[in-house]
Amino acid sequence: MEPSPPSDPPPAPPSAGRSILHPRVLGAAALAAVIGATGWMLMVVTTNYEIGFAAVGLGILSAFLVGEASGGRRSFGLVALALVSFVAALAIGKYGAFAYFLHQEAEDQFGAEVASHFGYLSSDTWAVFRDDPGAVFGGFDLLWIGIGALSIWRRLAPTVATHPQT
Repeated sequence: MEPSPPSDPPPAPPSAGRSILHPRVLGAAALAAVIGATGWMLMVVTTNYEIGFAAVGLGILSAFLVGEASGGRRSFGLVALALVSFVAALAIGKYGAFAYFLHQEAEDQFGAEVASHFGYLSSDTWAVFRDDPGAVFGGFDLLWIGIGALSIWRRLAPTVATHPQT
């Protein structure tokens, strides 16, 4: 009698995935933040408009990348990590677009020499950004953040086992 060939191992249960501190999971969260921030900034700079529902896409991106990197695991820690990634992407993307437009405005009004003080990483740009957060963040941002957070929750939150009623 020949030995049977080894069969594929059964898929790991979701609880057996990677932890929130696994480098791959942390890297996925960072990647989601970088891709999201870059995408948001490019969208705003090219269209000269913030498309609010695109923020929900940043939440979906964060949830997807963190979920896949964790091996399908679901936990409150993964939800928190994806939320941080999502909010960081949105905030950094908004800052990048703000810095771009501030630089352009300074160059148009005062010339290249003054505009050189308003680079992406300059303390002058940061000071202007920090002094008037209402110019960048508004009430609708909370709506889109909430909907994006809901998409993260649905993808990564632990599921509750239900017992059939007898």
